[in-house]
Amino acid sequence: VLLTGRRPYGRGATTPREAARSVLEETPSRPSSLAAEPAGDASWLATRKRLAGDLDTIVLKALAKAPSERYGSVEALAADLRAHLAGLPISARPAKWRYVFGRFVARNRLAVAAAALGGAAVLAAMTLALWQAHRADRARELAERRFAQVRQLAHDMIFRHHDEVAMLPGSTATREAMLADAVRFLDGLRADELA
Repeated sequence: VLLTGRRPYGRGATTPREAARSVLEETPSRPSSLAAEPAGDASWLATRKRLAGDLDTIVLKALAKAPSERYGSVEALAADLRAHLAGLPISARPAKWRYVFGRFVARNRLAVAAAALGGAAVLAAMTLALWQAHRADRARELAERRFAQVRQLAHDMIFRHHDEVAMLPGSTATREAMLADAVRFLDGLRADELA
């Protein structure tokens, strides 16, 4: 009644006997599920939202029919109310990881948001690094193919074309120049490869 302005059970009871029977026999309603009076009251909608979750659970545990299902003492009830106000997990709910994590996130919104942002930044940086490594591998493969093609060209110039030019009269100077150019070119490629 303090939270909602309505009784958790026996709302239709007109006599003390009916009210007592409803306490013994009816299952109490969740405070957040009770209808507002008057209907559509905007402040009740805000109150209802605050009651949903842990406060509903605390109230229902306090109103449980079986003594073993209720709080063992006023201190236990007070401890759960303090935990709820502090945003900590309450003892009336099972300590499942999603619930405990949800309470942690609710208490540490800024830190969790910063950690999530940091994690997203690390993931983005890793993705960028992998993409760049992939591009570098492709560039290296292309360079290796080009180098192999140039080596083949140099090989053809030195061994195949050199021999064909050798049959021409006065080709000795041209052959020496071709060989010197090929050696200089291959030395340059070798120096680039080692660097």
